[in-house]
Amino acid sequence: MAYENYRFISWSTGTPITGERMAQMSTNIEQVKLATDDRPQGLIKYAKLSSPQTYTDVDGTTHTLVNLRDDTPSGADNRVNADASRYVRLMVTFPGIKIVEKGAEDCKYELSIVQGLDTDPAPTTLSTFYLNPHAYSFFDVADTDNLIARSNSASSYVYFGAGSYSTVLNTSTSGLNNINFFVSIKRSANNDMTNAPDYSIMSSSTSPLEFYAEDIGGTA
Repeated sequence: MAYENYRFISWSTGTPITGERMAQMSTNIEQVKLATDDRPQGLIKYAKLSSPQTYTDVDGTTHTLVNLRDDTPSGADNRVNADASRYVRLMVTFPGIKIVEKGAEDCKYELSIVQGLDTDPAPTTLSTFYLNPHAYSFFDVADTDNLIARSNSASSYVYFGAGSYSTVLNTSTSGLNNINFFVSIKRSANNDMTNAPDYSIMSSSTSPLEFYAEDIGGTA
């Protein structure tokens, strides 16, 4: 427990410096260090996607959205390092998906946080979040018969999936040393992919897709 052996030492002019008092001062310093070291240390690495991405595939292709990796010399080295016995949270702020045409309502979209490079033959998926567009129709109240006007048509886009998604890693005894991570999206069928339309990731300069690693505290 933090500060369990902490004892306040008072000093005044002429107070003798004894081995016992100095030992307690060393203990106090160690107690403060232990308590401070276990606190969250904050942001480690950060990357973002600031432009919309549109995909046309119907075969379950995985697309990389943003990386935490070494992009030098043209960019930053965003590989993640962390000490042993720490909790590291990987956080995605996701601006959402837009379905640009009608069709393929029975699909799921898999937003994944992955360890490794997207060029690795078998990177490790840490977490997958399943997003599903809602099929809908509505009544045209301008019509005296209140007819159902349309469902998922080209003039009534569907937006879904916006939010924050995260996973937490325990760095255990080895810590993290220059580890790569990335975020990906994939569309796959619940039942079928009939008439699958394009879909867009709604990232922009004012609403970017953000991906970052942060130290959220010690495991002790």
